[in-house]
Amino acid sequence: MQEQLRVAGIQRENIKVILRSGTPSNHGELDRVAVDQAASVIMLATDADDSETIKTMVLLTVRQDWPGKPPVLMSEIALEQNYELAKIAARNRLHIISSSRVISKVIVQTVRNPGLAAVYSEIFSPDGNSIHVLGIPECTDRPIAEIAYGLTDAIPLGITWDEQRDDRIRHAAGLNPEPDYEVADDERLVLLTRGLPVTFSMPDRIPESRTVREGGSVPHVPARVLLIGWSDILYDLLQELDAHALLGTEVTVLSNIKQDEVQQRIESHQVNDLKNLTLVFHEGDGVMQAAWEDIELSSFQSIVVLADASDEQGDADTRTLRILLRLSDLRKQHDNRTHTVAELLDENNRALLTDLGVDDVIVSPEIVSAQLAQIARQEVLAPIYRELLSAGGVEISLRSAVDYVQADSDCTFNELVYAGQQKMEIVLGLRLEQQDGEVLLNPSRRTRWRLGENDKVIVLAQQVYQ
Repeated sequence: MQEQLRVAGIQRENIKVILRSGTPSNHGELDRVAVDQAASVIMLATDADDSETIKTMVLLTVRQDWPGKPPVLMSEIALEQNYELAKIAARNRLHIISSSRVISKVIVQTVRNPGLAAVYSEIFSPDGNSIHVLGIPECTDRPIAEIAYGLTDAIPLGITWDEQRDDRIRHAAGLNPEPDYEVADDERLVLLTRGLPVTFSMPDRIPESRTVREGGSVPHVPARVLLIGWSDILYDLLQELDAHALLGTEVTVLSNIKQDEVQQRIESHQVNDLKNLTLVFHEGDGVMQAAWEDIELSSFQSIVVLADASDEQGDADTRTLRILLRLSDLRKQHDNRTHTVAELLDENNRALLTDLGVDDVIVSPEIVSAQLAQIARQEVLAPIYRELLSAGGVEISLRSAVDYVQADSDCTFNELVYAGQQKMEIVLGLRLEQQDGEVLLNPSRRTRWRLGENDKVIVLAQQVYQ
């Protein structure tokens, strides 16, 4: 264990790590590591069927002899099919993160919003901007629109409050409130900020933008999507695509699995029938040239390469790299540039994908572990992340800059904030095409930009479908 942590670079972190071997679902083993003294307990999915995790959940949620306040309990569930059973075991006393559900949601939102992976990467990273919950007395009884201009180092995303349910205090959250919503004295602000503390000063005036634009486009799942590889998240991915897609959307799956077996696997795991998707299956190895003979690459608007661990001769990231090398060669032959999303299991492999035509890289363990760690530190973040990653709710989206301000006109961030408020949206930052797609979250209020139609405004908005 020490060697694995050393290779991962954990020993460079400013934390003290104590390692113990044992069975987590054993009461005596938990006592040996002083679980009753913990501020939070995180259970990771360590087996193929989540059985050990669920047993540990039962052991901790029935425990009544905590010497003080019970710890915040967090658990990862690897398989979505075990989620309902895990909820029963949790007894409303434990936060559950379904890793396959979270990753499938992030992938689908990235398919709908090219460039979104970099935004999530920063939010879930310990560096840069992340989400914090804070009570600011000076903001009580003030509207969100006014607060947005009074905070120069943070962006208000919404509010949280506590409510009594089932004889327990539960955290609740509301994101993207209307600009004229006034914060009550029992509510706290949800903020996007680089860190705490955050200062508020009453703005001299509410700035307006003379270049504000009305209307604009909304993101949607492309008409044709290609999924390459096979993993356990595929079932959740198809359900999530179906929830966001328009009727008639075609999803093609390229994998080494025979077509009849693919259909049987999907049918056995399907929670709900797919209403909007038409599935097409191709058997073949995406690494090999022969697999692409019957596939017209240029007909797809989006390609997703999954972390496929079915190849026993190499790891999943190596296989992803080989597929992307093949895709890179095919693009050169057909002069094709399709939006491409790649899932990785190791952040250290990100640099290997440079210049391979990958637009969005999603390191799935990083996203899941970040949620577990952040909710363990701030329990109130649980309903906030649920809202951000739910179909039909509030989402982070990338919209064309010309939907907010006139093209090629100078503007400040506050002018973009004003333009967003006219659309009942919260502006979070920019993605600048002229700077190689650089993402700027919570940027300086003093900088001026000249934005074109290829630049993007990052917003928090209600999902809208066309």
